Amino acid sequence: MTKTATRIARTTLSLILTLIIFHASVIQTALKSLNRNDGNDEDPDAPLITLTERPPSHDVIIPLPLAELVRSESATDTQCPPGSAPILDTISRNEYRGRHIPRIIHITSKNRCATVEVLRNLQRWRFPGHSLYFHDDDAVERLTSHPLSQRAFPLLNETLRCVTNGATKSDLWRYLVLYTYGGIYTDIDNSPLKFNGHTIFATDDSFFVIEMLGIMGQYFIASSPGHPLMKLSLETGMDSLRKIPNVMRNNPAITTGPNALKVGFIRFMKGTSDGYIRAGIYVGIENRSVTVVGDKDRSREYIQRSGLGELQKIKYYKILGIEHFHENKRFPQTGRISCMEHLEMSNGTNRIANYTFNGSHYVDVG
Repeated sequence: MTKTATRIARTTLSLILTLIIFHASVIQTALKSLNRNDGNDEDPDAPLITLTERPPSHDVIIPLPLAELVRSESATDTQCPPGSAPILDTISRNEYRGRHIPRIIHITSKNRCATVEVLRNLQRWRFPGHSLYFHDDDAVERLTSHPLSQRAFPLLNETLRCVTNGATKSDLWRYLVLYTYGGIYTDIDNSPLKFNGHTIFATDDSFFVIEMLGIMGQYFIASSPGHPLMKLSLETGMDSLRKIPNVMRNNPAITTGPNALKVGFIRFMKGTSDGYIRAGIYVGIENRSVTVVGDKDRSREYIQRSGLGELQKIKYYKILGIEHFHENKRFPQTGRISCMEHLEMSNGTNRIANYTFNGSHYVDVG
């Protein structure tokens, strides 16, 4: 082979290798943009989103810093019963940096005490660069009763007098805490599967998974602060609760839970959706967006709902003295007292509904 032919061959081979490397880089970049589980590794020291990049906001004034709201510093002083230990918070300094949905995990339950199994499950939610805040009943009350929360939702304090189980209050609280602070809410017994610390993109305004009914799951919600969907869901939940015919039967799944989120989404989309949706990005009022992933036939692809396991959940409930809202309840329709009737009878007080059925009518047990 002549020297000229050799040079041509080498040049051609070099061009081919360059093209291969270039196309491999393009393909890898495309794959990362398509697969939320592969990356989106933002620089933790990236600059804050500028005002022109930030989604429209109602300029939330937070009632208290989260660490103060949940009393992070005193968490280690929590006295727990045998077989349990306190849930401690993880605090990151870059919660809001470079993204719309902050890197904050919100979890709630009666108090900080948890079994070993619950603590082990929560470790799976402590993603690098994310804060994790545990909100006990006292922290929930501090947020719902704060004057700034009452100013944003004038009927909240009154409506909470019709809350007769913890699940109902938790439903309303999760919309409020995400509306106020933003971040990621998850039920304490959920486990992340495909979802990880990089699944939510910096530009996502809110983020949901589809549950088995084909609607957005309410057991896991991620939102930027001030998102109108959180406001609409909270208002829908309060409106439904105020209309219940028997105040002792909150039925959270219908009033404040998944149905409230579905109706809130329908309102967010100005009635152009019936709430039964597919994965995609939906733009609604105020030009805000909702990102939805997953499929109803693979509803556990991202989040393992009740990943803790039923037996471990029962053990945890027993240690904390938590009663499920379906258990040991007998509230017949005879002589029932509606939410609005209770509000009228307790006008001028903060008395929460607490009635028992004595066989013929309901008696107020204060």
